[in-house]
Amino acid sequence: MRNEDNNRKRVQLHPEGGRDNQYNGGHDGRGHFHAKADEGEVVFVLDLVGNKYEIAGVDFFDDPDGQLSYRPNPIPPGTTSVQIHDINTKGMNARYRINVRAQDGRVIACDPMISNEPRGR
Repeated sequence: MRNEDNNRKRVQLHPEGGRDNQYNGGHDGRGHFHAKADEGEVVFVLDLVGNKYEIAGVDFFDDPDGQLSYRPNPIPPGTTSVQIHDINTKGMNARYRINVRAQDGRVIACDPMISNEPRGR
C-alpha cells in the first residue's frame, strides 16, 4: 500500500480545536475515513493530541451490520490512541464519535464519518 494511503488512515484529534477543526488527517483532512468496499479489513488509527485529555470511549452510528469496532476495548484510563477496525465487507456510510475526557471530568463528543465506498477513493 502506498504511504499516502496509510497517512489517510491516521487522524489526530485536537479536542480544543472547535467543531470544524478538531481533526487533522483522514481522506479529507477533517477526520473522515474511507475504504474501498469489499477489499478486506481496514484499520484506522486515531491519536489524541494534548496531555490534558484521554479517550473515554468510542461510539458508532449508522453501522447496522456491525462492521466497526475499536481497540483497546475496554479503554483503560490514560489512553490517547485507539484503533478503529472496519471489517469492510459491504458499502456503508457510518459515523464514529470519540468521547474525550478532560482533566476536569467533562466529556467532549467529537464525531466525523467512516465510508466504505463501492468505487473507493
